[in-house]
Amino acid sequence: MMFLISLLIASSYAISIPFRRADPPHSTTVEVNPTNTTTYAFSHAKNLEYTATIYVNGVPFEVVLDTGSSDLWIDTKGVDVPGLLYTGTNASVSYVDGSVSPGQIDVANVTLGAFTVENQAFINSPGSNVTLPGYWNGLLGLGGPQASEIWSALEQANSSYSGNHFLDNVFSFYPGEPNFITFLLSRSELGITAGGVFTIAEVDGNHTNITEAPPLNVLSPSFPQWATSMDGIRINGELVNGHSLLAQNLSSSLENKTLVILDTGTSGVGAPPYYVDALYKNIPGAVFHDVIEGYEDRSSGYLLPCDTKINASMVFGDREFPIHPIDLIDVTFAANGTFTCFGAFTYIKPGSLDFLLGDTFLRNVYSLFDYGNWTTVGDGTPFMQILSTTDADSAWAEADSMMLNRILQFENNYQATVSTGPTASSSPTSTANAGLRLGGALADTETSSSTNVDISGLMRSTYIIMGLVAVLVVLLIAVAVLAVREANKGYKRVLSVWPPTGSGKRAQSSSLESYWSPYTENGE
Repeated sequence: MMFLISLLIASSYAISIPFRRADPPHSTTVEVNPTNTTTYAFSHAKNLEYTATIYVNGVPFEVVLDTGSSDLWIDTKGVDVPGLLYTGTNASVSYVDGSVSPGQIDVANVTLGAFTVENQAFINSPGSNVTLPGYWNGLLGLGGPQASEIWSALEQANSSYSGNHFLDNVFSFYPGEPNFITFLLSRSELGITAGGVFTIAEVDGNHTNITEAPPLNVLSPSFPQWATSMDGIRINGELVNGHSLLAQNLSSSLENKTLVILDTGTSGVGAPPYYVDALYKNIPGAVFHDVIEGYEDRSSGYLLPCDTKINASMVFGDREFPIHPIDLIDVTFAANGTFTCFGAFTYIKPGSLDFLLGDTFLRNVYSLFDYGNWTTVGDGTPFMQILSTTDADSAWAEADSMMLNRILQFENNYQATVSTGPTASSSPTSTANAGLRLGGALADTETSSSTNVDISGLMRSTYIIMGLVAVLVVLLIAVAVLAVREANKGYKRVLSVWPPTGSGKRAQSSSLESYWSPYTENGE
């Protein structure tokens, strides 16, 4: 999830700086540059990850901001980073999709925005299969510090080097400041774009009322994940709840609830099969697939007609958080110019809680993560707060046009690639088995196995339909003129022979939320 974020530094950081605390050798210190007020290179990449730019001994790296894990690692393959110091200890971070970032634990000066942590420990993982060249080459874990593999490895080795979490080091430098972070994620489709807002120790000025939202306490301070309980999902007015894979084993107070992790490092949502099926199974044209082509790292899910619109809200206590219909459907574009639409929620893989609520959900809220006593200087139970940013009615009304715009973006990107590529062709190769009905304009084509769409055929059909509508309008005007002339005097209203279409809301399909995250540490 690449995410261009605006890191806001609280005005209370107006300390005489640079300032450095005296510490013994191999200790970690923090410096702050109060003049650093630039917009940080926080980005949203390919509708997958949200990233920020860090500097390791002055060398820039794009790192995924991940609340689902707790370690900092970078891929240094092909990059010369001077002055790295090896601690003599190795570590590895693995993820549920099978990707892994192993390597030696080095220390260096690491800068994020105005903050520079000296002797920050991280995993140096050249050639990691988690990176996406050109988009991100590292990951900054923002989960509970106690879940850090780096910290654990250095502790077990009785190392003289500190393995503390990057933010733990920052918060320790300011013991009187609040120890929380916040996210406001943007929505985009292609390339690298501005991603929204990321703050440390302060809230976004347009959403200050988040501090009044009911806190969602973590399941247990001893379980260092941003995990809490959820009361269900409302689908077309009906509350769907229960069917937890784990809750009933933990506490009777969790009956009919599910356990969720708020995970910015996950592009969608992962959920128990019951919820995924409730969301997509009964949609006309939905086809279940064990593996979605192009997304083999994800679990089972549904291919869908691209005009699918779903009305769904996540329920926490007595509050509901609508999800924009555009976030419930993902699109993958093939090299030959065809695209496939599929549900952004898939079966969750074993080894985690019930739901991994990733960016599909988090794009619809402003979220706050308070570390409480997880950090060295904090106190109290860690908690989260979320504030809805999506209006359900407005989202429903704009979803069709947003889907069309999304597909046109893919088409423009494809045409630009084809026109400059070594084997340019005039139009995409059609492998379409299903059609696209955006705004009810285009008819479905039956399919038994796929929902690939030929974008060139779509565009040609759209132009033909627009032409036919224009001809009909001209004919109607001619009929009206003739009717007026026949009346010989005065004005005679012509009765409508073109009844309005789309006058009512389309029947809302069942909806739920679930997806799967490639960024959960050690299967958590």
